Amino acid sequence: MGARAYVGVVEQQRDLFLLALEMNIHVARHHDLAPAFAARRREQLAEVADVITEHARRSGDRLPLPADQMAIAVEALSQGVALQTLVDPEGVPDDLLGRVYALLFQVPGDGESTQ
Repeated sequence: MGARAYVGVVEQQRDLFLLALEMNIHVARHHDLAPAFAARRREQLAEVADVITEHARRSGDRLPLPADQMAIAVEALSQGVALQTLVDPEGVPDDLLGRVYALLFQVPGDGESTQ
């Protein structure tokens, strides 16, 4: 799913997105819930990492970080930009998340990749 499409879905499913954020906050406050929640979250991040790895393989691009770390960054950036869009739609450019992804997926200047 493209960056604009992700933000569009969040706008359409505003209540569900906000509920998911509230669940994350609730788990962060109630440490006894963290193990089960974290296990499911890791499964979801592994799926994102698989997509990132497959995209890199098909495109021939090297990743600047391991795919599992890229998945964490993509999730955090996606949620953060989407939340800012809900709070201030006119203040967040439509293409911001896509431009941030482009920066994130650039290989470091020294040509070293940690993939």
